[in-house]
Amino acid sequence: MPAESCIFRWFGYLPEAQWYDQTQHEWVMLLKGEATLEFEQGEPVTLTPGDYLTIVPHQKHRIASTSNSSETLWLAVFYD
Repeated sequence: MPAESCIFRWFGYLPEAQWYDQTQHEWVMLLKGEATLEFEQGEPVTLTPGDYLTIVPHQKHRIASTSNSSETLWLAVFYD
C-alpha cells in the first residue's frame, strides 16, 4: 500500500483527548508552533519546528497540548 500524507493545522484547538491506535506507521514532523504528544506506554514528547518522530503501529498516543500563541502545523505520513 502506498504512503499517505496529511497536513494538520490547529490554532488553540485540540481534538478530543482520545488515544489513537493506528495499524500503520506514522512519521510526524512539526512545521510550525509547538505540540506535546502523550504515549500510553512512555514519556510525553514535546515537538518544536523541525522535530520529527516515528510512531509504530499500535503505539497508543494522543495530543496533549498545542501552542496557544500561534498556529500549530504538522505533516504526518502514514505507511506500512
